[in-house]
Amino acid sequence: MANIFPVVSDTGLARDVINHGKNGFIFPVDAEVGQICDLIRQAKDKTENIRKTVEELSWENFSNKVISFIS
Repeated sequence: MANIFPVVSDTGLARDVINHGKNGFIFPVDAEVGQICDLIRQAKDKTENIRKTVEELSWENFSNKVISFIS
């Protein structure tokens, strides 16, 4: 949501919100430091509107969906 191209390990919910190369980079948990550094360097140069790709994932939207299911 901060509009910063994320670089994250392949854990938790990463793949639920990040499409590798499109709105972030995902690296294996056993990745070498050099591989992670390369992804960070690439992420620095990204200019896409990352925030737009996750706006629908706000707590407000999530809550509205839950309420619609239980109503």
